[in-house]
Amino acid sequence: MSLSDADRELLMRFLDGPVTDQETHQAHQLLRANETARSFLQEVAEQAVLIADLDRLATGRVDALRFPSTGSVVNPALPETTGMTWMLRTWAVRFAALMLMLSVAVSGYSYWSNVKPLAAQITNVRGIVQLHGSDGQSRTEVDSLQRLVAGDVLESRSCDGWIELKFDRDSLLTIAAHSGIRVLRSPPLERRFELLTGTLWVSPGSVESRQTLFIRTPVADIEAANSLMNIQTSDTQTVVRVHQGQARVTLRLSGESIVVPAAQQVNLSLASGFAPSVIPQPKPVDSWSLQLPQGLGVSYGTLLPSTESQPVRILSAPLLWPLQDREPILLHVVGVAAWKCSEQPLQLSAQSRLRFRGRTQRPQLVRFGFSTQKLLGVFAGKFETDVAAHRLGPAGEVWEIEIPLSDFTALHPQPSSSPFGLELTDVYALTVVEDAGLEIHHIELLSGPDPAP
Repeated sequence: MSLSDADRELLMRFLDGPVTDQETHQAHQLLRANETARSFLQEVAEQAVLIADLDRLATGRVDALRFPSTGSVVNPALPETTGMTWMLRTWAVRFAALMLMLSVAVSGYSYWSNVKPLAAQITNVRGIVQLHGSDGQSRTEVDSLQRLVAGDVLESRSCDGWIELKFDRDSLLTIAAHSGIRVLRSPPLERRFELLTGTLWVSPGSVESRQTLFIRTPVADIEAANSLMNIQTSDTQTVVRVHQGQARVTLRLSGESIVVPAAQQVNLSLASGFAPSVIPQPKPVDSWSLQLPQGLGVSYGTLLPSTESQPVRILSAPLLWPLQDREPILLHVVGVAAWKCSEQPLQLSAQSRLRFRGRTQRPQLVRFGFSTQKLLGVFAGKFETDVAAHRLGPAGEVWEIEIPLSDFTALHPQPSSSPFGLELTDVYALTVVEDAGLEIHHIELLSGPDPAP
């Protein structure tokens, strides 16, 4: 990356002072992000230290020629220490300190927040987020300038939420809904994180990185560099799907290790006695049906057992939704991780439809939604639609509604404005403010043209 004259001027002011706090922050940012800036400053530092060394030798010769009794100089042609010499010595001290900072920066560290190394920075955040800081503080107001250090735990706590992190230049980690990640202490040339639960997408930057990414899950350790992949985990199972590059996956229980190349995946389980094996990523399918009562895919809500009059169903659970510059509102949500319920990717098309069966105890608008990722890619956004109470029929009675994907709207134009061609990962339904006693009995993904009326 090139270095402008303004950048050089900023760096020299940063060394020689005085500079404002904002200029100091800009200089730190420039040194972290720009290798040319570090090289420039290192070259200047080496030259300054060399000049200071020459001056020190000259001064030593002057001191050696002084008479012990009078302190006078034998050769008056040799001058005393000048203001220029003092300035060079001052710069030498500053450059020595700078060289220490540069060596740290080259190793991927930066000093801030009690001299803790920066591990990642949030670049995009949606939905309800909880940050449990290494400083012992817990907060829900997290913005796109938030920096993360070792010990921080970040959670995406809502069914329509997601978080994007930059961890090395423009390399990205994306945390899905109902997912959590812990920042681990990292040695030089590594970035270490722990995926506690949920889904994580890894997207390499445009410039090849020299750093290794290390992801720990409850089941396995994953190491990769410049690879495109996604990791899905629970307390007992982990799935690693590699789309570009490769990853080394080590089972924590046995220590067995295996390399997963592009277009392959590995399924790991603490309950399985089999050695991990790499398999081709299965071909996507365009239909799926939620199977209860197992409830393996229920990510939010309460699974209720069947009764004489009711089947197994998922009862919505309350969720407080923060709003900017307004009081938070209360949602009642049912969330299902479709990826946990299917061994094959679920591909969406222009003819896809979602069918929901459930009921509400009181008349209430119901919001339906789903999240996606790109096939062989990363997070691709969330889509929602509202269904008025009168379309669901009388309160207290079981209803069934079939919604074409064309009725759903992207929550944000980026990363994707249309769900067609994407992979379905999560499905949810919710009511806003009022608890309508929302229950979901069944969910299906259907394909093909709408049936004749």
